[in-house]
Amino acid sequence: MRIELFTPHHVPAVKAYNRRLAAAGAGWRFPEDPVPTWLPRTERSPVFHEYLLLTDGEHVRGAYALKHQEASVRGKLVRVGCSYWMISEGTIDKAYALVARRLLQDAMRREPLLFAVGMEGGDSPIVRLLRASGWRLTGIPFYFKVINGTRFLRESRYVRSTQFRRWVFDLAAISGARAGSERDYRIGC
Repeated sequence: MRIELFTPHHVPAVKAYNRRLAAAGAGWRFPEDPVPTWLPRTERSPVFHEYLLLTDGEHVRGAYALKHQEASVRGKLVRVGCSYWMISEGTIDKAYALVARRLLQDAMRREPLLFAVGMEGGDSPIVRLLRASGWRLTGIPFYFKVINGTRFLRESRYVRSTQFRRWVFDLAAISGARAGSERDYRIGC
């Protein structure tokens, strides 16, 4: 098993990986295009995303995204990384239980000042892995502003968590009973 950058030749393997996850009832899928739609790597951009895959021969067994950026730490600019979309086949097949740990170790090797946000909850598998790896976990409030209520209702994964909610929010978006433009919301994380 090895971890490598997602390239066009991996696309069929990533699609097969996503099909295995879906067939087992897993809720997440990894992007099937090796070029991130937001902040792709360019020659001049100090902030960029890249997708990495843990491969086992021709099969993908895990994947994650890594955002590289600078941050101010005690008044000094330092390079940091943010990992997300860390998805392991170990969630559906115990034979790959160590994949998530390998993904996290790789991300920490690539960006020693690594952080993660948006955890699903205190007992999710990723939170347990981070806690077991010695990470300091802190709950923080998350503020956001809805600018386009219709788009928010149609695209927000967080609020569209069940089939019934998706139906209700689609109906609200069509009817014009939107979440409201220019409203501030707070979610505790």
